[in-house]
This record gives sequence, C-alpha cells and structure tokens, in this order.
Amino acid sequence: MTLQDLHGEHLMMVKSGDTELLDHFHDMLKMAHPQIIVEEASYYYDMDTFNTCEQTGTLLLTLDAWADIHPSLITIPVKFDYKIPYGILYSKKPANEVRDFIEIIKENVNKKQNQLKALKKSAGVI
Repeated sequence: MTLQDLHGEHLMMVKSGDTELLDHFHDMLKMAHPQIIVEEASYYYDMDTFNTCEQTGTLLLTLDAWADIHPSLITIPVKFDYKIPYGILYSKKPANEVRDFIEIIKENVNKKQNQLKALKKSAGVI
C-alpha cells in the first residue's frame, strides 16, 4: 500500500505532540498528501481505538508487532520508507531479573554497533 492508495481515506494516528517521529510523518502527510484525512487518537492506542477503527472503517497507522491485536483487523504492509524505533518498556524500579535482562540487551546492542562500525571502517565507509 502506498501513500497514494490512502488518498481519500481516514487514517488514525497518535495525537500530534506525543511522538516526535510521528509528528514529522504527520506534517509530511499534511503537506504532501492533504488528500489523506488524518484523525488523531486521544492518546496512545487502546482497545477503544482499535474498536473505533473496526466499526468506522478508519485505517490505523500501527506497528507490525500489533498485527494480531484485534480479531477483526488486519495489517497490510506499506510501501513508504518511514521507520520508527520501539523498545522495551519496564518499571523505573525493575526486579533484579529484569535489570539483568536489560543489561544483556545493552551489551548485545553495543557489541553489534561496534561490529557494524568496524565493518564500515574496513569498507572505507567511515
């Protein structure tokens, strides 16, 4: 599905001001694709958001990770180059097991980043 395929459609997104990266995408839609009718969720998505989209036929901008969140909704891949990172949400005072798990993730991410830097350096990219 391309952005042109969305012309004339209602597209639900998180509210402007909640996520900087999506704000840029929202602004781009307003400027380059005013034919897309953007509706804003009251906050982040919840079951009411999914139910509203299902009942009204409104399209929902979402992540692949949420593909099976609602039994009456399907996820269709898009053909536009726009990516948004997401991560792990955990308590400000995590249990020791959670803290250990986060440290393992950090170590692996740092290791992969260092490997990528070394690879780019050896290829003359940096």
